[in-house]
Amino acid sequence: MPFPNYPDKYSSPAVLTAQEMIAFRRSLGRMPGIEPPEGVILCLQRGLPERLRFRYPLRRAGQLMGDLYLLRRSGGKAAVLTNFGIGASLIGALAEEMIAWGVIRLVSISWAGGLQSDLSPGSIVVCDRAIRDEGTSHHYLPPGRYVEA
Repeated sequence: MPFPNYPDKYSSPAVLTAQEMIAFRRSLGRMPGIEPPEGVILCLQRGLPERLRFRYPLRRAGQLMGDLYLLRRSGGKAAVLTNFGIGASLIGALAEEMIAWGVIRLVSISWAGGLQSDLSPGSIVVCDRAIRDEGTSHHYLPPGRYVEA
């Protein structure tokens, strides 16, 4: 649905790109002093890496819109980004910046409730699609009811 004051919003070029944000962060010295990992886990649960650090040793690598930790066992190939907030717009911005930095794989994890009576606490649910009921995905995909994983 076009906005009345900006009918070409979704087809217009971005005002600011992820590449420009990475360059800006570098100019301020606010990029982690490491090579980009191959994969980043976007962890929406605040503090989860700190609670898991004894089972999965981490090394804090700096900040990038949140706290970035390298998984020690991965040899710098995998990282966890956490403590960045919530919302589709923020996740979109994070994903764009991670890709512009050189990250190849992104995985998002979080806690959630469920309505199915056959689920028990601790069940793992992997989504294969989601109802598009936010404004962010319309910047990336044609309109539709669902977005596939």
